[in-house]
Amino acid sequence: MSILVTYATSKGSTIGVAERLAEHLKLYASSVDCLPVRKVSATSLTKYSAIIVGSAVQMYEWLTPARNFIHDNEAVLKTKPVWAFSVGFPAEDAERVQQEGSLAEKIRKYVPDLKAHKFFYGRLRRRDLGVYWRLVLQCFAPQYVQRWGDERNWEEIEAWADMVGKEIRDGRSSTAI
Repeated sequence: MSILVTYATSKGSTIGVAERLAEHLKLYASSVDCLPVRKVSATSLTKYSAIIVGSAVQMYEWLTPARNFIHDNEAVLKTKPVWAFSVGFPAEDAERVQQEGSLAEKIRKYVPDLKAHKFFYGRLRRRDLGVYWRLVLQCFAPQYVQRWGDERNWEEIEAWADMVGKEIRDGRSSTAI
């Protein structure tokens, strides 16, 4: 059994999540590849038993490369079990839950049988933002400025990988968002 974890990232936080998912999924599959979406072709997708696709979230949307990936590979993705994850920095847990559902709906336009979608907190570093965006955050969203740092919850990420891995191994579908 072969699994693909593919992702789009902006500042590197999503790479870390994808790599942790892939590493943990090796407990459940003989082969796990972790690649950026720009390095995955439609023909290469056919060799995988399951696909996990993820993206950083900016302005409530997946990054363009990830959106293009699910759009351009819609036909192949409809034939595979697919899970999705998002990485971002919502202001609070309630917003994360809302975005989790909203993003899942958007993904399901291209992957109607999406097994599950999970929104993970990411990393927000001052150096990753230009002066303009730092000022915007300071003026209009001070709650972010107080939260610089890495908020990725590795235990939560590994628990989700376990859930996905068991479902792939056992051939079950999730009922989660």
